[in-house]
Amino acid sequence: MIPQRSLSLIANKLVRTGGRRIPEAIIERDYVLS
Repeated sequence: MIPQRSLSLIANKLVRTGGRRIPEAIIERDYVLS
């Protein structure tokens, strides 16, 4: 399982790069698949 802190960092990075804030469940799924 991905630490909550890592999910938050990924979400923040996506927001900074111009992406919309994606629900963490989707981020976790994509992170595991990649």
